[in-house]
Amino acid sequence: MQFVGFVSVDQVIQAFRGDHHVLMVTQQWPDTPFLRTVLVRLARRPVEQFLQLAWKLCLIDRDELLSTVYPVWPKQGTDQNYSWPLKDMIAAVKAGSYSPPDAKRVQALANNMKANPPKDLGPLVGYQDPGKILLEDGHNRLTAAGMVDVIPMTVTMYVGVSTPASP
Repeated sequence: MQFVGFVSVDQVIQAFRGDHHVLMVTQQWPDTPFLRTVLVRLARRPVEQFLQLAWKLCLIDRDELLSTVYPVWPKQGTDQNYSWPLKDMIAAVKAGSYSPPDAKRVQALANNMKANPPKDLGPLVGYQDPGKILLEDGHNRLTAAGMVDVIPMTVTMYVGVSTPASP
C-alpha cells in the first residue's frame, strides 16, 4: 500500500456521494461540509467514527487489495463481520456458494463493468486494523468488479487510522 497523503474527513464523506443509502435519503448532494456530514449520518453511515480517525489517501495494488481488505459482510455460516478476505468472498460469489446482501445491485454493476471496465473503483473507504483493512464503503463495486475480473491493477482508498489519545 502506497501512502499518498492525508485527507480531510469531508473528503471521506464525499466518497459516499453516490452511496445507495445516501440516495435513499435524498438525490441532492449538499454544498457544505456540515450538511454533507448530516446527510451521510442520516443515511446511517458511521460519521462519528469517521470524525475520530486520521485519514490517509493510499494506492493499493490488486493483489494486496484482495488479500488484506476484509468486507463487512459476514462469511456464510457466521454472523461475524470482517470474517474473510475479499478474495475468499469473491471466490465464494463466483462459485455460487455465497450471495451478497445486495445481489441484484451487485449483478447489475457487474454487467455494466463487464461492458465498461472501470479505471478505478475508488475511493474506497476502510479502517486500518492490524494486518488488514476493514472495508466500510465500496462492497458492491468491489464484488461486482471481482465477479467479472475487472478489478483495476491499482485502487485508491481512504484508510482511517486511530490516533493516540491526547494527554
